[in-house]
Amino acid sequence: MPSPKRIICVGHAALDRIYRIEAFPPEPTKVRALEHVETGGGMAANASVAIARLGGKAELWSRTGDDAAGNTIRAGLKADKVDVRYMQGFEGARSSTSAIIVDDKGERLIVGQRDAGMPGGTSWLKRRARSSMLFRSIMVMPPSEPAVSPIPIAPTKAIPSRRA
Repeated sequence: MPSPKRIICVGHAALDRIYRIEAFPPEPTKVRALEHVETGGGMAANASVAIARLGGKAELWSRTGDDAAGNTIRAGLKADKVDVRYMQGFEGARSSTSAIIVDDKGERLIVGQRDAGMPGGTSWLKRRARSSMLFRSIMVMPPSEPAVSPIPIAPTKAIPSRRA
């Protein structure tokens, strides 16, 4: 069997903290979570994990802060066999995090935080990474025809599915 092709995912990586509650209250109040799950998030990071779990060779080119959340994000990706050599941790920056609250009906509220001081552009990518951004061909699949079914990141018992 030929070795899998390298697939590069460029974009957002975050740390998601998911809280399951019975129901959203009608007005603001304190609510006790029934369960809490901490997992990786961000579209590019999630895509790289899905590729790796399906047996592909995934690289993630992303940025995080040089903080505990960034270390957790990187460790989770490595545990899923994602190549993180082009991830950059920026000193003094804060990694993206989200609090996701999901009720028993599958409705959710997402509160996300991204550090506005995180450097933009591609100047943070190492020269070797930038030079390999020249692709011979790019295949874009329309969203209506996904290549694979989504892989749930959180344990199915922990977070209710909206699918019936």
